Amino acid sequence: IAFIEASKTLPPSSTLDVFIICAPEDFEFVRTLNETLQIQNKTTWFDETVQSASIQDMANIEQNELNEGIEQCENIVFVVSPSAIKDPRCIRELNYAHEQNKRIVPILYREILSVYNHPVLDQISWIDFQPGGDFSAQFGTLFRQLESDPAHIRPHTRLLVRSREWYEADRDKSYLLRGKELQASLDWLIQADGKTPAPTTIQREFIAESQALPFRKLRRRSIVLTSVLSAGLV
Repeated sequence: IAFIEASKTLPPSSTLDVFIICAPEDFEFVRTLNETLQIQNKTTWFDETVQSASIQDMANIEQNELNEGIEQCENIVFVVSPSAIKDPRCIRELNYAHEQNKRIVPILYREILSVYNHPVLDQISWIDFQPGGDFSAQFGTLFRQLESDPAHIRPHTRLLVRSREWYEADRDKSYLLRGKELQASLDWLIQADGKTPAPTTIQREFIAESQALPFRKLRRRSIVLTSVLSAGLV
């Protein structure tokens, strides 16, 4: 009863669609982008109080909270501008998203010099959102990219959240996958071969540990069942 009641308090989904990384100087544009995403039923992580915090105020903001936001989002939209490229917070969040093998979607809002380009962004195609263009057409391109390959991206995000919880709980076995969840994860790992973003090391370890646990239990249960059947026959 307690398990069921506690389950009712959980949100319908532990993941979000888009985490937006941008510099404070680009807020007016990003507000419009964020509102348009939400109109299209996309759940977003765009906290203006966090995003607009000064370097001094960042000391009072839990970095873990921002990291969890990145982990929980299926897509990371990086708004490219001279301010964002030079902003330590933006670069830190971009690097963390890259470390977690997140799908990063750069959108160019203000032109930057190539010498300032980040190596992560240099490997990805950008969507041109510079002023003067057709916002609706630009947004259509972005939306199609965010919607692409959900069978790979959504499990990737869900498994990242679950595997991080397991890892941070000192690899507690009670966090491991079982039954249909485990089988779905094994199927996903097979189809993820060669895809971008690739599974992380922790995701692979999480699935491997989950796979090992039920087989050990199954073996013990099989031995007990065999013993009971033998005794019954005798």
